[in-house]
Amino acid sequence: MTPVHFGILAAERSGPSPFHEAEGVSLKTLVDIAGEPMLSRVIATVSAVAPGAPVLCGPAREQRADAPWLEAALEEGAVRWLPPEPSPARSAEALWSQAEAEGCALLLTTGDHPLLTPETLRAFWAAAEQGDQDVAVGLAFYDAVQAAFPHSRRTAQRFSDGAFCGTNLFYFRGAGARGVLTFWREVEALRKRPDKMLRTLGLGLAARYLAGRLSLTSALEALSERTGARCRAIPVDDPDAAVDVDSLDDLATVRARFAARAAEAARS
Repeated sequence: MTPVHFGILAAERSGPSPFHEAEGVSLKTLVDIAGEPMLSRVIATVSAVAPGAPVLCGPAREQRADAPWLEAALEEGAVRWLPPEPSPARSAEALWSQAEAEGCALLLTTGDHPLLTPETLRAFWAAAEQGDQDVAVGLAFYDAVQAAFPHSRRTAQRFSDGAFCGTNLFYFRGAGARGVLTFWREVEALRKRPDKMLRTLGLGLAARYLAGRLSLTSALEALSERTGARCRAIPVDDPDAAVDVDSLDDLATVRARFAARAAEAARS
């Protein structure tokens, strides 16, 4: 197996946040989820799978004062830390640069992904190790996500061979990965608009997407040609993996899911 760093994007996007006032926290990732900060839950999940200490990119040093448990984990060496860059894509590049310098691949997730389980993360890692791709991205089937969370609005990427949701799971390996990270930085403002993102790969591709005639395979082939990286999608069976916390509605969904998990555990 390729040596691998497990990275967590843990910085906060700039601008106003509904979480600060509604939840009384300085950072979204410090919101309480069933008695534990969101970021703490993500770190625990990643630590259960990672062969070494996970690497956090963020939060900023001055913001860590609001998370004494995180300071303790850093002092103990349970996690490592990099200062955040101005955007998620640039932070991902920083994590990749560190992993690449140490001869490692990078498995990346985000600090607002508390429903991620060790089982799902381990399965994604095992699948990403297979094949010769430079970059792998986890995608959940939209129908399964809607069935599991019928009252939650999720962004769907609709291709001719199916509709998919992102899972905030990424795997980078080899020199070609840099091209995908550069492309991510160029288009990250369009992350909720796959049609506009595809337009950067060509107007014809975007037109096929809007007409429902573009397959996921064709989209990945175009991305590979643009970036010089071999790109692959990995199916993620767990619909929970498609739910991160971007809004207060998402937070309510996640809390309800944790309550359901607790009730299920109590019955078993």
